[in-house]
Amino acid sequence: MADQGAPSAKELAEAQRIADAINAGGGASDPATLAAIQGMIANGLADMAGISSGYLEELPPAVLRRVKALKKMQSEHAQIEAQYQKEILALDRKFGEMYSGLYAKRATITEGSYEPTEEECEWVESDDEEEEKIKEEDDEGAAAAAADADADVKGIPKFWLTVLQNFKHTEACIEDHDVPVLEYLQNITMVYSPEDSEKDFFELHFRFGENPFFKDETLIKRYFIKLDAEEGEVMYGGPAYEGNEGCKIEWLPGKDVTKQEIEKKQRKKKGKGAGEVRVVKRIVPQKSFFSFFDSLPPMPEEEPTSAKEEEAFSEIANMYYEDYQIADGIKGKLIPQAVLWFTGEALDYDEDDDEDDDDEGEEAELRAMLGGNLPDEDDEEHDPDYKPGAEEEKPECKQQ
Repeated sequence: MADQGAPSAKELAEAQRIADAINAGGGASDPATLAAIQGMIANGLADMAGISSGYLEELPPAVLRRVKALKKMQSEHAQIEAQYQKEILALDRKFGEMYSGLYAKRATITEGSYEPTEEECEWVESDDEEEEKIKEEDDEGAAAAAADADADVKGIPKFWLTVLQNFKHTEACIEDHDVPVLEYLQNITMVYSPEDSEKDFFELHFRFGENPFFKDETLIKRYFIKLDAEEGEVMYGGPAYEGNEGCKIEWLPGKDVTKQEIEKKQRKKKGKGAGEVRVVKRIVPQKSFFSFFDSLPPMPEEEPTSAKEEEAFSEIANMYYEDYQIADGIKGKLIPQAVLWFTGEALDYDEDDDEDDDDEGEEAELRAMLGGNLPDEDDEEHDPDYKPGAEEEKPECKQQ
């Protein structure tokens, strides 16, 4: 039997081809030669992907039969894992209802319909200096003055706008013309699909107060999730996103911040009035946070077969990745920790090394949920050290 670690004939041939290229180039220090070699290596490795060492092919039929038994067991393992994920979703639904009471009360405070009691406001920061400062300022005269000054302030102004601006995945999508609209945002919540739903999904609800921009009270985006493992599947990757469903915003006339009016001068070339200039007005799309509520185009069902199709596929994959990254962040971090994003404390936690490691794990999980159809992330816009508010141009939001 051949040595398990021995290279195959094709692997040896590829190694020889690369060695011949080095010898023919006259030296590996030559930049042109290095570039050629790197290209050959990349192509060679791509060609060799999935090549067996020959070990499996040389196993006796009786052993291969046992391997098939193990693969069948692996398929059964995938079915159990899918059931495990369904149980996790059931727990998420259960605890989601428990969280909802806290979130509802939080909303009454931020929007100003409820004033917390003194007991509810008893919270001492861990910083001793801050605690001492609070004690020094807490006298009757200061309290009375503060009460008079705060009499006209309702709730916590711009709470959710500030939260979104401090959260890195949403901050990148907020344009200046979005800010006046988002000032009317009163609450963001997440809702799971009922247990008897035909498809599993979760929804993000953005509730707005009455405003001069659109008629809708709540803007909703739905994300469908697949939990089942396919029959015979052996590599179950966990829950997978199956698509999303946005909503149509009923903008009031002239208030749609996802569009802008541009003027273009046109000069008449022929006939009567030749040379005259007229101004033509056109409505064109513009970048906006509210493009997040658009439904994304469906992912192509077939693999791309040309460079043009590959480019289109990559563009759609980028859109899905950006969209699900925002949705996952809102669902898992922004809503549960809203007050910490408002104060900025969550930024400190998000920048810790341990948190960065967690982010990488979440990113890998997110890629798995999208079936691996995601772009590489060597660019700066996905830098884990990104700090919102830093003096730099904010990263582009591909969602727009």
